[in-house]
Parts: sequence; structure tokens; C-alpha cells
Amino acid sequence: MTTESAVRAALTSLVSSRVYAIGEVPDTPTSPYIVLQVISTVPGNIKNTDTQKRVQVDVYARGYDTAKGLEASVRAAMAAATFSNCFLVSRDAFDPDVKLNRQIIDFYAWD
Repeated sequence: MTTESAVRAALTSLVSSRVYAIGEVPDTPTSPYIVLQVISTVPGNIKNTDTQKRVQVDVYARGYDTAKGLEASVRAAMAAATFSNCFLVSRDAFDPDVKLNRQIIDFYAWD
């Protein structure tokens, strides 16, 4: 299973399967939803065969409190996941195009 598939599987139940790869969000998505993208990939080396990926999880929801609550759920789901990962940082945002609050959450994950 790829890192992307593992992250999607860990988060799917939080938003009724509305977890999309970047560029795959429908024209009129139902809120809340999650968008995933790999920011960077560092291949394993001789001592460490695991590939490290920086994964960005964007949560979109109506209302700041709803977005923050979903961020907490994402962090809990990732902490409980069966693959290696660690939380890096999160940021508040608002997307004026879809008029939704957004939480940008970054993790390292390993294949």
C-alpha cells in the first residue's frame, strides 16, 4: 500500500469517504472534505530503506470551529494509524473560492 493510500484509508471515515487527491475535488464538493497531496519525497538510502514523504492534509469545512474539530480528528486518526507517521505543523486558512474554512496539516509518513 502506498503512503497516499494509507493516509486516505486512515481518514476516509472522518468525512464519509470525501477524501480527494489534489486535482480530484469535484466542481461542487459536499463539505466537509479533505484534500491530500504529497509535498516532497525523500527516497530511502542504504541504512534506511523506507521512503519518507511529507504529506499535506487540507481540511475544508463550514465554520472555524468545525474545521478545527476536524483537524483534531485528522491528527487523532493519523496517530492511531498502523503506518509510521509524525505530525509536523498545522495552519489556519480561509479559501475564498469555495468560501470554506481550511486547516492545512502537514505530516511525515514512511513507506
